[in-house]
Amino acid sequence: MVKLEKIVNAKREKVFDVFSNYEMFSKIMPEYYSSITRRSSRDNVSIVAEHLKLLDEEFVIMVKHTIIPYDTHESIVVGGDVKGSYIKENFSSSADNTLLQVEAEIKQKSCKKLMNIIKKKDFDDALNEMINKLIKIAES
Repeated sequence: MVKLEKIVNAKREKVFDVFSNYEMFSKIMPEYYSSITRRSSRDNVSIVAEHLKLLDEEFVIMVKHTIIPYDTHESIVVGGDVKGSYIKENFSSSADNTLLQVEAEIKQKSCKKLMNIIKKKDFDDALNEMINKLIKIAES
């Protein structure tokens, strides 16, 4: 499991809007997401088909996104290559900044292909890089 804490130099609402706008990820982070298609949506929960590129491999996944403005964005992989994996982002105000807390886990049993090509540190670094890109967008 990966746990990160970052201070973002932007208001919580803006940071939350960037991190929870998963439908824009293929436009703002095409190196990670080649396509994203919302399959269904009800209230604050959506099921989304995603093509995730991570460490030179592409994974086809079905993700349940749960959004609680402006506090939490949780992504749980409910089908596909890394089923059972998740990323949970919590947002809290800190003066004019935002404290971003990220918890993520990739389920090894569900994706031997991924575990054969990467080490845990490589995954941690790739996740950190992706989060830093979103932070730069939020801070701009």
